[in-house]
Amino acid sequence: MNLFHTGPHMSFKRTLSIAGLSRSIAGFANAEVESSISASHDSKYNFRGENAGEDAFSFAYNVSTNAASLDWDLALEQISSDLTDIESYRIGAAKGLGDQLALRVGLEHHNFSLRNSFLSNLTVGLSSTLAGLDLGATAFYDLTSNDDPDYYEFSAAKHFCLGDGLSAEVSVLHGEIKGRGNYRTASLGLSKQLSDQVAASVHYTYVDSLGFRDEDSLCRLSISFDL
Repeated sequence: MNLFHTGPHMSFKRTLSIAGLSRSIAGFANAEVESSISASHDSKYNFRGENAGEDAFSFAYNVSTNAASLDWDLALEQISSDLTDIESYRIGAAKGLGDQLALRVGLEHHNFSLRNSFLSNLTVGLSSTLAGLDLGATAFYDLTSNDDPDYYEFSAAKHFCLGDGLSAEVSVLHGEIKGRGNYRTASLGLSKQLSDQVAASVHYTYVDSLGFRDEDSLCRLSISFDL
């Protein structure tokens, strides 16, 4: 996988400490904090068009709040597949630019046990809703090496409320790897609200990417708990 860099990386425990500190700061500012945990299983794990292994289990912790007129989000995720373990850290802030447009700026860091490698990105994205479609465009700027490319992703999604806590989502994504090619996905998902705090979902995703050597399909099962 030529997405990854070799070198030292941040510890997961240290990032958990940062997460605790961020929540304390948010509480001090009297901002309402929402958090959740989730667990998922992927038949194959797609990392920006790269096949990051089969039979992948992931666990995530998410925090969001509003402070200083910005919507803040923090996510920590641990993924384990038959090929590699991945620790992912994301933090970002979003600002509405009008009734239909929002700007988000964030930082991402991913550690891969494969070859003790890592990848860090600055992300800048725009999102909007048009004719019932959720539209997004995000640029990923590499922060670790001038030898590796930047990435661009464009997405569209449509949500359907089916009643009785059941909803569906249809989405497509097109990714551009600067100087290397592109990847595309099309996904169909069903979600069920099991209680006020628990939801489960299943997603079927079609992937067309050189990283998978051929057209392929993936399946994800997940459950989330609001804290």
